[in-house]
Amino acid sequence: MSRPGANPALVAKLEQERQLRAGISGHKTGLPKKLLELFAPLPPLPFKENIRKRKPKTGYSGIAQYVSLFAKEGDPEYEPKQDNPLPEPRLFRNPEMPLQARVEGPLKLERVIAKRKAAAARAAKALAKGSDEWDPTHNPQVEGDPFKTLFVGRLSFDVTDKKLQREFEEYGPIKNVTLVHNTKSGHAVICACCC
Repeated sequence: MSRPGANPALVAKLEQERQLRAGISGHKTGLPKKLLELFAPLPPLPFKENIRKRKPKTGYSGIAQYVSLFAKEGDPEYEPKQDNPLPEPRLFRNPEMPLQARVEGPLKLERVIAKRKAAAARAAKALAKGSDEWDPTHNPQVEGDPFKTLFVGRLSFDVTDKKLQREFEEYGPIKNVTLVHNTKSGHAVICACCC
C-alpha cells in the first residue's frame, strides 16, 4: 500500500526489494522456496518387520527315483546318443550374442571373412599363374633388354621426356624414355643402350 503523495520511484524500489526478500530462501543455493519445494525429499519408507519365509510343502529331492522310468534301448521312444559334435562356434561382434540366440545361415562377419579368403585365394592363384608364364627375356611387348630398363616413380607433372633424358645421360647413353602419367603420380620407363 502506498501513501498518497509518496514518491512513485521509491515505492517501486521498495516493492521490488519486498518481492526479492519473499523469493529468496534461507537455503545455501539461494533458490526460491517454490523451486526448493519441488526437490524436497519424500518422507522415509515405513519400517516393515522381517518377512517370514514359508517352508516348502514338500522337500526338495533329486531325480534318482525317476531314472528307472527313462527310455532304454529297445523302447519305441528311445533315441540313441548322437556322436555329432557341437556346431562350430560362430563369429559374433557382440560376445553376448551366442548366449542369446542361435542364428541360422552365415552371419555378416562370416560372409566378409569368406569373401576375403576367396579373394586372397584368387590373387594367389593369379600370381602363381603369372609367375609361371612370365619370362622377361622373351616378352614381345618389351623394347630392349629388361635388365637394362629403369623404372622411375613419383615424378612431378612438370617433367618432360627431354628433361629426364638429359638428367640420366650423365650416367650413360639412353636408348629411349617413355613417360606414363596417371591422375595420382607420374612414372617413367627409361631404357638404356646396350654397352
